[in-house]
Amino acid sequence: MFNVLFIDAYEKFKKTTFDYSAVPGFLKTPEYMLHLSGPSGFSFNYSDAGTKNYVQPAMYWFASKKNDWSLLFYEKEYLAKTTTSAFIGERTLPALLIWSRGKTMNNVSLPAANMWNGNGEVPVTMMRTSWSDLNAIYLGFKLGTPSASHAHMDIGSFVMDADGERWASDFGMQDYNSLETAGVDLWNRAQNSERWTVFRYNNLAHNTLAFNNQYQLVKGNASLTSISKKENFMSATTDLTKVYEGQLARAERGVAIANKKYVLVRDEVQAATAPTTMRWTMLTTATPTINASNSTITLTKGTKKVILKIASFTPVTLKTWTTVSPNSYDAANRGTTLVGFEASLPAETSAVFNVFLSPERNFNDIDYTVLPIANWPKD
Repeated sequence: MFNVLFIDAYEKFKKTTFDYSAVPGFLKTPEYMLHLSGPSGFSFNYSDAGTKNYVQPAMYWFASKKNDWSLLFYEKEYLAKTTTSAFIGERTLPALLIWSRGKTMNNVSLPAANMWNGNGEVPVTMMRTSWSDLNAIYLGFKLGTPSASHAHMDIGSFVMDADGERWASDFGMQDYNSLETAGVDLWNRAQNSERWTVFRYNNLAHNTLAFNNQYQLVKGNASLTSISKKENFMSATTDLTKVYEGQLARAERGVAIANKKYVLVRDEVQAATAPTTMRWTMLTTATPTINASNSTITLTKGTKKVILKIASFTPVTLKTWTTVSPNSYDAANRGTTLVGFEASLPAETSAVFNVFLSPERNFNDIDYTVLPIANWPKD
């Protein structure tokens, strides 16, 4: 927002056009902001971000600069739904009146792209089945490194929306003041820092993996190794090995929306010279019901259901974990549960785990034939 304020003032004062090419990626920012919002109404709140969406005046500036009114797809909704009192704290709100002058929301169209990818310091990908269907499936996938600014140990984590609800969630940040006043060494990013004992900040509370309940490596990094915008298999893959270096020999993860009907999360792992226990975790605000006989966990919100199905030749133990922390400085996490499974991996053995997240109505349409990650489509 402040970059836009400066550039707008600069252009008006100098009566010239700012050299946007000197700032790589700058003009791609509004697409990122647009895709960050899921059909559930929540944002993809990785790391220290929050779930709340709100009016962004800078989006009007970008829409005008790029002559792309689809960038205001959610802004139109935010204006309609936001109460007058909620606007009071928006100190940059007057800029909206300037940058929207002479514009009409009648020009707002559906965004053309159903997928957005960024492979910078904090790689993310976001994909959805539709912009117009309130029941659309949405998937956000986060990579990078725990050493990045405001980062958590959330490498390989994801969020998922379907039927207007968020089923796979992220806690986001805990209020800094609550931790600092408790004496937590919050800004120390060493591997053994107290920061990583904060419940919401380590990988045990994110939608990713853990081996022998160890933390991800702060120095580790993971990037997008492939993406595909293929209509019936929008996907992204990564190599997580460096994030778990010393804990196992190999870890790769691929995520996809398959046939516009369900989400697939595939993990291919190989144990190192010692046996290990793999933990696969997903945070949810739904009520979980485990059915060990068919390897499913049914997630329920009112009359809506999503079924989590695990398919693997490696035996798994389906589990739930409490989100109540033993630490006095951790925030309460009411109404949440960690669901998933554990699997024992003998030394130097490989294993594959396919996890399907499907709205109940699409469960019988799951295709259990899944290609190795190396053979997934690539753009």
